[in-house]
Amino acid sequence: MDSYILGSGGRLEIEVSVLNAAEDAFEATVYLHLPPQVSFVKIDRAEESDATSILCSPPADDTGRVLRCDIGNPLPAFRTAVFGIHLQPIHSSLIDGGSSSSSSEINSTTTSSSLDFLLEVNSTNPEEASQMFDNRLELSLPIRVQTDLFIGG
Repeated sequence: MDSYILGSGGRLEIEVSVLNAAEDAFEATVYLHLPPQVSFVKIDRAEESDATSILCSPPADDTGRVLRCDIGNPLPAFRTAVFGIHLQPIHSSLIDGGSSSSSSEINSTTTSSSLDFLLEVNSTNPEEASQMFDNRLELSLPIRVQTDLFIGG
């Protein structure tokens, strides 16, 4: 998906694939920082996942809106955890940065320009600084306004 259409009601899915390219990774965890305009729905573990279990704790406002997923303890060496995170943008929160507005007020308010996510992975194992570059990913999904106009006369 290259953009999200405001008001479409569609869900977002982020497919996560974590490869453990070293020894067994203990307490391997994925953290997804969610924008306030998005709600967590569920996760789906992919069939090709090598992780024996993937357990996620839903985000809460007091935890900084972070979805935390345990992806194996341990995640075996040279194995991959694969799962999808399903999210639902909240239409009223996308307008005017979260204030409640009715659809008739859209023209007089501002909308967020994108949904920004931060995905981080880590474990309790020590990791060389030169190998940390792929443990963090920033995602930005532009929000697009699309209208259909019909004028009859």
